[in-house]
Amino acid sequence: MGYGTREETRAVAGWTSVSGKRVIMTGATSGIGLAAAEALAARGARIAIVARSEAKASDVVVRIEAADGIGTAVDVLLGDLSSQASVRHLAAEVLERYPRVDVLVNNAGAVNTTRRLTEDGIELTWAVNHLAPFLLTTLLLDRLKESAQPVWSPRAPTPTGAHASGSTI
Repeated sequence: MGYGTREETRAVAGWTSVSGKRVIMTGATSGIGLAAAEALAARGARIAIVARSEAKASDVVVRIEAADGIGTAVDVLLGDLSSQASVRHLAAEVLERYPRVDVLVNNAGAVNTTRRLTEDGIELTWAVNHLAPFLLTTLLLDRLKESAQPVWSPRAPTPTGAHASGSTI
């Protein structure tokens, strides 16, 4: 099965297991990130988007809230992913506000035509596209692990009656 097949498209269209899950999402103020946030909200996810400013987030919050048909509130977390201090503050706020973080979507990205340095002295594209997602994930990893629900069982199913005779597969 290749990427983007009809079977995959149908499987994603029918996916509802994100309902009620807390999703933290960077890069949700435009493009693919906004489309993904709308799709996740429509499937019942509890979305928290990361934005550089309230102004940047305000219009998209209305769109995402409308996507689920019932207007579930979308939280806005402010953060500048070009700043490591801001990413650390963002992670601290997430940990303070949300006892569960089920999904982290690192979608933000930047492409710059000229070399620019951040306040940390790091090339801007490198800081936003690589270091910020790594740092944010690292800082939230324990909470993500704590929130994880097992999706598989280490025990293999046994045919009916096999357990009584001591048989294994």
